[in-house]
Amino acid sequence: MDKRKNLFLIILGIVLVLTSISSIDLNLNTVNYRNEVKIDILKPSLISGRIYIDNNWSDAKIAGICTGSGNSSDPYVIEDLVIDGGGVGSCILIENSEDYFIIENCTLTNCGNNFYDSGIKLNSANNGNLTNNRALNLDSFGLAMYESNNTIVVNNIFKGYRGISVRFSDNNIIYFNDFIGNMITLEIRGCTNTIWTSPVEIEYIYSNNTFTNYLGNYYNGYNGFDNDNDGIGDSPQIIDQHLPSSEWIYLDYYPLIVRIHNYELSVKTQPPDAFLLSSNAGNPDIDGNFTLNWTIADRASNYSVYQHSGIITEINGSLTLLLNETIDLSLALMDYPIGTYYFIVVARNNYGNSISNCVKIDIESPTVFGYNLFILISIICLISMILTRKLKKPQDKII
Repeated sequence: MDKRKNLFLIILGIVLVLTSISSIDLNLNTVNYRNEVKIDILKPSLISGRIYIDNNWSDAKIAGICTGSGNSSDPYVIEDLVIDGGGVGSCILIENSEDYFIIENCTLTNCGNNFYDSGIKLNSANNGNLTNNRALNLDSFGLAMYESNNTIVVNNIFKGYRGISVRFSDNNIIYFNDFIGNMITLEIRGCTNTIWTSPVEIEYIYSNNTFTNYLGNYYNGYNGFDNDNDGIGDSPQIIDQHLPSSEWIYLDYYPLIVRIHNYELSVKTQPPDAFLLSSNAGNPDIDGNFTLNWTIADRASNYSVYQHSGIITEINGSLTLLLNETIDLSLALMDYPIGTYYFIVVARNNYGNSISNCVKIDIESPTVFGYNLFILISIICLISMILTRKLKKPQDKII
């Protein structure tokens, strides 16, 4: 009997040691990780030579030509540059690119005079955003796009012999630009789903009055009227017409009657404002059922929710998309297994994205007095089995 008692005490001591080790608190509170990726901003009005990027954005970033990561939430950015093309080629030429990029606040002059030399030239380059640039006194095009899709061109000035050329390029949005002094304002060939007005109605102030309407572009050759004095021409601008085929007729239905600096946009063409993501998960969460909630991001059109196994600092293909382009402000999640999960929400509109903070959620099994309940039950069951076998073991016969 004493041997049996001693065996029990030894096993009990081992159990207490093991459960103490297994129950050491390795948990962190539910933590909000903000995107800490910092971007070095180029100095305004920096003088630059011509820029040529042929799907080598990483090299361009190392060279200090651009910033960013090339995804939709953190695109590559070329900004605040003054580029003299030296009379040769294009000031900025981007080719064979699928990465997201922005060219903004750049002044482009003196490109070459070959027909498709340009202030900005995109050749098989998609997912661009060209904003607030000035292509001045050029002998060729201010912008030339060839087989380049999904690009926004807004709030730019194209002043020179030719305006812009868009050939065999689809799903582009081109509006609120100045086309000044152009002998050939626009050359358009074989484009589908490209629009020449704002995708949504915009509130703006014109001549001290407030209006809401779609906004097109300014053409210095436009000869229509503005009888209602809202700053929008009453008749469309024929952008490019090649007879006899009617498919080659492109129209701007909301041409601006004066240059863009005469309009004050009440709703700026900006991505959504910053916003916060939170959850009602426990710390740690023990049942795998919780809800993600996020605040309203001003100017957001919709929200998408992503999940990952590590801290999220950018949106890429390694993330799991849980909910795409919703207008809701919460998402209920159920039956998550034990583990650690990270979540983020992206707010989007027609002008860009904004990323929430990253929320971490730990899901673990319940505990009793600080001990993992499942481990504790397993060890107790093991002890019971050992004791049961000991008790059932035949005793030596006494002779």
